[in-house]
Amino acid sequence: MPVAVTALTNWGFSELRSQIEHRAWPDFRHGSFYLDMIQFADQATASGRREDQIAAILIYQQLVEEWLHVIDYWCHFECALGIFPTEIAYSTPERITFGQLIDRVARLQEFNHKEELLSACRRLNAEVRNKTVHRLLLDNNLDGLPGMTRIARECCEQMTELVQGIQESFFDEFERLANQLAIPDKRQG
Repeated sequence: MPVAVTALTNWGFSELRSQIEHRAWPDFRHGSFYLDMIQFADQATASGRREDQIAAILIYQQLVEEWLHVIDYWCHFECALGIFPTEIAYSTPERITFGQLIDRVARLQEFNHKEELLSACRRLNAEVRNKTVHRLLLDNNLDGLPGMTRIARECCEQMTELVQGIQESFFDEFERLANQLAIPDKRQG
């Protein structure tokens, strides 16, 4: 399995060749912090206090959104490998909403478990995020918070599980492409 050592970047010939040689798949930069935040959100959920439930919803939603950005990037990275040695730049709009990101991935990217992942993201966006962010004050009612927190947690758990399988598929394809390009494996060990 490739060693993950790179962060989000543009790919020039030498950088991409080095990543291939070292089988360095781009990784989620703050994986341990991500797990800490899930634990923090779980603790906030367990407290039952409304302010903690709102915090948990925001944390779960942001983590899901970050994973979706990473998957979008992985898809672009795979494209860069497919047209190597041609250079390609990764770009995403500077300001993009969660809903726009979901639509972007739905339109532009292909990967295993795509529909399941997008379904979880759409559920989170429609049933939790939009209601919390856009309707909470208008409705003047916090009674739905426990249910929305539960849905947010379920979507975050589903996303985390799916991402592991998606990442393995990308790793396998990365190895196949690297070998097909006949670039030697320079990993240590």
